[in-house]
Amino acid sequence: MRSRSEHGFTLVELLLVMTIGIVILGATLTSFTHFYRREKQSQALNDATQMARNGIDTAARQLRNLANQDPSQLTTTIALAAPYDLVFQTSDPSRKWVRYCLDTTGAGGAPASPSRGRLWESETATAAAPNAGMLGSCPGGGWASKRVVADRVTNVIGGRDFHVFDYSCKPDAPAGCPSGAADYPRITNIIAQLYIDPNPGKAPAELRTTSSIFLRNQNEKPVASFTSVSAGAGTRTVILNASSSTDPEGRTLIYDWFRGTAPISLTPEEACAPEIKQKADDVSLFYLGQGVTYRYQVPTGITSPVPIQLVVRDPGCLYDTETGSVTIP
Repeated sequence: MRSRSEHGFTLVELLLVMTIGIVILGATLTSFTHFYRREKQSQALNDATQMARNGIDTAARQLRNLANQDPSQLTTTIALAAPYDLVFQTSDPSRKWVRYCLDTTGAGGAPASPSRGRLWESETATAAAPNAGMLGSCPGGGWASKRVVADRVTNVIGGRDFHVFDYSCKPDAPAGCPSGAADYPRITNIIAQLYIDPNPGKAPAELRTTSSIFLRNQNEKPVASFTSVSAGAGTRTVILNASSSTDPEGRTLIYDWFRGTAPISLTPEEACAPEIKQKADDVSLFYLGQGVTYRYQVPTGITSPVPIQLVVRDPGCLYDTETGSVTIP
């Protein structure tokens, strides 16, 4: 019987195997490192996008519950509607004001640039409208609180102009709406969009998060208008007709009729009341009645023409007046 051979691997064979093993291990580690890096970048993108999505969702909820306009305030519930800056009043119990603005300059004290924009949310603690100083460079001063709700925003990277906020107005709004504060009550829809990219110019590609919001509480004041016709010669009766009055939102209006020329100014409580009726401290105005049409028997002793005023009020407590001279038949 022959003994088993005790020959092993030669040094050349060992070196060859080790070299092949190192090459395989290196390729494996390179692939793992590349995969890990891509996974980390994807996770950073997903985290930044989720943060932006949460910020837009918060803004959408606030906009859907935009405050009803207070008749005692001369301002609307939107104080600023710009492509990268939006300021509005919410309908929460404190009726606080909120500002969303894009900072690409680092004005907020945090690193920001066109390749790393930051969307700020600033809030007041009361219903007092923000002053001009609060609407300065983003995020502005004088706010009760402010925070970054989206980071790594690239809407304006490389000189491009992807608006954070785009606006749609009512069909009968002037061209270019909104071109100023007078158009803010006419805004009916807002589209908010953010482009997010923690590593601009590198994979993975940027992500876009967007939301479209219908402003259900937007309200413009109605327009008062009326005509009068005689009920018959010698009857001293006229029929007042306010059916030509209009409401921009098509809501049902309340019509109140007065005799007299004194200017009518309503308090918020009066504008929201079921009836205005006679003001005790205003003897120059005489309350006639209510209705889209009103049959008025002019008392004896009142000469023609008779000054008649119409007040129309909408469900949002906004109102308009119209004065006319009515001839007694």
